[in-house]
Amino acid sequence: GTRYTKPSIIAQPCRWGSGFHRVKGHNFHIASDLYLLHFGYADSKILEERLGDADRVAQGWKKHIYKRSRTIKYATEKKARNFDKWTHFARICQTWCRPPYALNKPAMFELRIVVKIPERFNDVL
Repeated sequence: GTRYTKPSIIAQPCRWGSGFHRVKGHNFHIASDLYLLHFGYADSKILEERLGDADRVAQGWKKHIYKRSRTIKYATEKKARNFDKWTHFARICQTWCRPPYALNKPAMFELRIVVKIPERFNDVL
């Protein structure tokens, strides 16, 4: 499951987490009209290029890249579900289901949900 942890709008100085994936020491609010569409690992050619990058592999990224390659597998094998229904569900889960030791890391219960990106996003992709 994914975690909605990429801060997009901040209103005060903050302490960034690894890779700017989260703000440390603070909770966050998921804006109702803001969507984070992350397609960084949706292209197998890009993944192959990254695995062929000796510097990246030497820095320990190989396991991470293989882990992320599962995105392609899920998108290929799973049925795409309704975007609005399932993003609504995800926002509820990620607002209320957070481990007490990491309130800035919402949980999705390891669900593997694939959604169809609606046409209304065509002009922004």
